[in-house]
Amino acid sequence: MVKLALTGMPVEVSDCEIRRPGPSYAIDTRLEIGNSFPAERYLWIIGSDAFAGIRSWNRFEELIKAVEFLVVVRPGSDDIEAIPGVRFERVDIDAIKVSSTDIRTRLENREDVAHLLPISVATYIKEKGLYGAA
Repeated sequence: MVKLALTGMPVEVSDCEIRRPGPSYAIDTRLEIGNSFPAERYLWIIGSDAFAGIRSWNRFEELIKAVEFLVVVRPGSDDIEAIPGVRFERVDIDAIKVSSTDIRTRLENREDVAHLLPISVATYIKEKGLYGAA
């Protein structure tokens, strides 16, 4: 676990999804975190684009009982559909209008993404050859 400070709140980052063999599902992560760190409330931070497809997630009904969602809304995607039984709060951010999927697709097509990312991130992706970057 790595400990971080986020606006004065302690935050811990887990590598359990990396260590877990095979497919990694959100509900498995929540249960593992809950076993290690029991709490009354668990918040799952998710982008509005991913939230739109949440019904298709593995064991969706179990997941929505186990977490509350903080739905991060990108500029230009204002509509968030309320889903019965899903507890969520909307979080608006000041960011560029681009998705990680768009960036990965551009990189796979050998397109420049430097204008879409902080220079340190673009440099890291290029140095590591991530997403087909060269």
